[in-house]
Amino acid sequence: MGDRSTIEVISIGREGFAGLPVIFGSNLTNTRLVVQMSGKALKLPGDIIKQEFKQEGDLQKLLLLYIQAQLSQISQITACRSHHEIEQRLARWLLLIYDNVENNTLPLTQKFISSMLGVRRASITEIAISFQKQGIIQYSRGQITLLDRSQLESIACECYSKIKAEYKSLLEPILTNTNRINIK
Repeated sequence: MGDRSTIEVISIGREGFAGLPVIFGSNLTNTRLVVQMSGKALKLPGDIIKQEFKQEGDLQKLLLLYIQAQLSQISQITACRSHHEIEQRLARWLLLIYDNVENNTLPLTQKFISSMLGVRRASITEIAISFQKQGIIQYSRGQITLLDRSQLESIACECYSKIKAEYKSLLEPILTNTNRINIK
């Protein structure tokens, strides 16, 4: 935004792909990609992705399904911001992040979380304290550990399960039936 504020519109994890503008024929975007967690990633030149996408093979099919899942997630999160309480949205957001990294301890500050959800930091602090008192998370300076996933899922709005179901229905069939994507 003009005042340099940000808000997260999508979360990409270990299953994901960044750089969709390249597939659409552009090298430009007005959005910013923020890496929240350290880990391993594969980086490919854009021209290789474009070339493979044009081959109309397994990679193209996978990327198109992934784009559909991302658009669905963006739509769901947009609706979520208008219809659900901050506590539910935070629970949904945390669950998606935990799923993306498959780790129960996340290096996240309350300031960062508030920026991603577009809410006041004080709201995140209050909810984090409440979650900690309920035994859902353990929070210490810049680190959140998930203690009770089922309780966090019970707090999350329906958006979490809808997003997960969409990714599962679109991507799981192709990923389980294809051991390896063939790149020519």
